[in-house]
Amino acid sequence: QDVPALDAILVPVSGGGMLSGIATACAGTNTKVVAVEPAGKRLGDAFQRGERCIFSDDELKAAPTLKTVADAMPTRLLGESLAWPLAFGLVEDVLTVDDGQILDAVRCTAVELKQAVEPAGAVALAAALSPDFAALRAEKGWANVALVACGGNV
Repeated sequence: QDVPALDAILVPVSGGGMLSGIATACAGTNTKVVAVEPAGKRLGDAFQRGERCIFSDDELKAAPTLKTVADAMPTRLLGESLAWPLAFGLVEDVLTVDDGQILDAVRCTAVELKQAVEPAGAVALAAALSPDFAALRAEKGWANVALVACGGNV
């Protein structure tokens, strides 16, 4: 409502509560929601398959959480009863960022914005600075994009 011409919002995702809430709030508007995940989560693959869990039992036992510099985002799966059903079908796309991109975004916020953010709080910025997002933005013709910066573990 505050930004009626908002084309998209980049939302960091771990368990999916914030993602599903924002996606639900944007449903029925022209604003698209793009999930941003740390490498290894594979939410994009899950959405494509229509399956919340695409990992085998052995994979989940071997690595129940993600190993990422964004340690506030360790969850591999969206919540089963609310987050997955709400987010599935409402999220426009998923962008994946690696630890190097996340750390570059943390540095960018410190140097350019004079702000201290934890790695999870820089995940959306990491995606916004990525070539994948540049291509997506050009493809969709998005002019106005918001980023969610969250987290408090600095």
